[in-house]
Amino acid sequence: MSEPRHELKYALSPLDALSLKRRFSAILRPDPHGPDGVYAVRSLYFDDPYGRAAEEKLAGVRDRVKYRLRLYGGDLGAVRLERKAKEGEWVRKDSLWISPEEARELAAGDPRFLSRREEPEARRMLSEFLSGPLRPSVLVEYTRTAHEYDIGNCRLTLDEDLRFGFHTEDFFSTCPVLLSAGTLSILEIKFDSYLPSHIAHLAQLHDRGRAAASKFLSGAMRTPHAAGLLSAT
Repeated sequence: MSEPRHELKYALSPLDALSLKRRFSAILRPDPHGPDGVYAVRSLYFDDPYGRAAEEKLAGVRDRVKYRLRLYGGDLGAVRLERKAKEGEWVRKDSLWISPEEARELAAGDPRFLSRREEPEARRMLSEFLSGPLRPSVLVEYTRTAHEYDIGNCRLTLDEDLRFGFHTEDFFSTCPVLLSAGTLSILEIKFDSYLPSHIAHLAQLHDRGRAAASKFLSGAMRTPHAAGLLSAT
């Protein structure tokens, strides 16, 4: 089981995002997984038939869990299954690298391959997929610019050019059908128990109000289930 971390999120204007990228690149170390820390991310989120995960997020439920399949840089050969648990002010993320074949089984509603995995978190994942039951909900793709700082194990990411899709099989496509989210940009800051003050200053956190900026919810609100989500609130 992973150690919990803090996670702060902020919605940004395009001009603000551009300014922060310049600040980060001048001082922080770029993520080594992409040129200058830039790479594409695609996620397929899961929810139950009633949209419970989206409803809990919209309602601000304190403790909640969501699942997603994720791939990076358009590499369809390496897929990660992630369980992300929000526990008050802390976030805990457990993940498994799975094969494309296993990912296709999961996207088709069959999580039974998890029973054959040896990782300790696989059994809990299987139980939660079956009890949900969880099924593909929304596809999200965006361009991420990521930087790192060793003290506090800090990671700062800027996600831009967000796009959403609802044909879940497009997760495996080289040309998915996606809709633009407009100018929405999201800053995420993750750290262990300590955020250095100069990092907070660099990100201009003293000038910002935290927002419930969620790529999953932004996509879910565009699904046919969105009318039910709004009426529930």
